[in-house]
Amino acid sequence: MPQKTYKYERIKTPVSDQKTLRNKGYTPFYSSNVSAGQRKDKDLYIRFHNGSVYKYPNKGKRFNDLALSPSKGKWVWANLRRTNAAYSKVGSMPLSGDLDLTDEQLKTQFNKKYRSKQVPLLTGLLSTMLPSDNIGLLLALMGKEQLLAKGIIAARVAL
Repeated sequence: MPQKTYKYERIKTPVSDQKTLRNKGYTPFYSSNVSAGQRKDKDLYIRFHNGSVYKYPNKGKRFNDLALSPSKGKWVWANLRRTNAAYSKVGSMPLSGDLDLTDEQLKTQFNKKYRSKQVPLLTGLLSTMLPSDNIGLLLALMGKEQLLAKGIIAARVAL
């Protein structure tokens, strides 16, 4: 029996929201599920695309694993949620680019089993670490179409 494939779209956080997240100590992610992450002392904080912020106590040392993973949402589900790691919702950080979903809708939407083409590690690193306001060099080297095709930039980002 063929395995069902679920479509999902990675969301590029708007530049203004990225700046807000960085000012609050978060690293924005290009993900369909996870908006940003932060290590604070020993704890890991995850912000989802609906604005909800969750704290995972004593998981801060895993932040680099999250940041380097090609799929942030899959990493959160595989390494935190499905392992029953302790967590608590610590609030909400509303931003202009948020999805209008409840926490339960967000969990249901992304808890489905799906398979996807893995993003190459370099692409995952660049999409996570590269500030979108400094993308000019990559545009000069590769061109907009290649950056779009590799998932380094999103189609709705104005360049």
